[in-house]
Amino acid sequence: MEKYPFIFSDERKYRVRRHVAFWTFWWIFQAFLYSFIAWNSNGRYNERLIIAFVESFVFTWSHMFLAYMLMYLVIPRFLLKQRYWTTALLTVALFFATAWLSMLLGNYIINPVINIMADLGYVFRDEMKPIIIHRSMMGGLRGGLTTAGIAAAIKLMKHWYVKEQRNLQLQKKMWSRSSSY
Repeated sequence: MEKYPFIFSDERKYRVRRHVAFWTFWWIFQAFLYSFIAWNSNGRYNERLIIAFVESFVFTWSHMFLAYMLMYLVIPRFLLKQRYWTTALLTVALFFATAWLSMLLGNYIINPVINIMADLGYVFRDEMKPIIIHRSMMGGLRGGLTTAGIAAAIKLMKHWYVKEQRNLQLQKKMWSRSSSY
């Protein structure tokens, strides 16, 4: 495990760097992905890219909420303890909470920021689409489900890998003790 400290170390500096790298990559990936929605919008790709970066940055906070709740609450306290019904119920409740959080972020942060950007001339008003409740809920939840799934898979793979490495070390230790007798 010390061979790859950035990936497997529980030291704070590596953990923080891993998380910053993951979320920065996710934010930029989402921004470019959703900026292509406007690929054919009258040559205004740059304006759509700016809006996509803002939307992606803000919605990343709801994605983080869902991912961290799954990784640090649901998985260790319920899933790994084989409490599957509780895991399922909490996960569905977190999906709804994430959708609600996304709606709040869309209406109270994204809309005002984009309006300010339009007032300052960075984007055109006709490039702006009003963020309605359903759209903002789905916008945040769609990316949230994807990133939370990826983050949970990484967490579970790391848990499995660390557990396997510990088992191998114990087996080596037991084998070396039995060989010395």
